[in-house]
Amino acid sequence: MRTDVEFKTQDGVTLRGWHYLPDQRSGKVPTIVMAHGFSAVKEMYLDKFAEVFAAAGLGALVFDNRNFGASDGEPRQEIDPWEQVRDYRDAITFAETRSETDADRIGIWGSSYQRRPYAGGRSNRPQGQMRRRAGAFDQRS
Repeated sequence: MRTDVEFKTQDGVTLRGWHYLPDQRSGKVPTIVMAHGFSAVKEMYLDKFAEVFAAAGLGALVFDNRNFGASDGEPRQEIDPWEQVRDYRDAITFAETRSETDADRIGIWGSSYQRRPYAGGRSNRPQGQMRRRAGAFDQRS
């Protein structure tokens, strides 16, 4: 099941995306927070990955980076990697507030550059990371 969501960053920018839940679930579910690296948007196959995660019993929060896609932010199409890192953290916080999310089991998934900057600056969260790059998976926890 996919629903449209939006949430505010700490500096007030509205980010938009999709929240996926498994069709059959009981209680809170582990959740993967997902975004593309740099300038790609959620419609560029993140939905396919999120559908697979949901079919496997996981929740997924997919969002567009600020200044891109459905998310707000100016100037449009501007890439600021440090803002993207902060926005990823805000997305994790938003996921933690969802009643369907098991806040103790949140992971991140990013393609290309998106996961890398977060890995170095995390403070005990999230519990798992997965990066997709060049068709291969690099899973770390």
